[in-house]
Amino acid sequence: MLKIVLISVGLIIGFSLDIVSMFTNGWICVNQYIGYTYYGIVPFRNDMPFWFRLGSVLMYCSFASYLILAPLFIFVV
Repeated sequence: MLKIVLISVGLIIGFSLDIVSMFTNGWICVNQYIGYTYYGIVPFRNDMPFWFRLGSVLMYCSFASYLILAPLFIFVV
């Protein structure tokens, strides 16, 4: 039961951080670098097509979720 709770908490925290990073300007990345604007953790040019920006965000979400869940599986499961 404890394992399920910890994994669920990890998922909730991971996806919450993903959502915050998508809507926060320059959370970790430099806000303006070489004339471009960056949003959240995922560094992409603001003038890129929508599909490219969406792909960047999805790649970040999957990677961030893995980083949060991996220690849970290593040390708990």
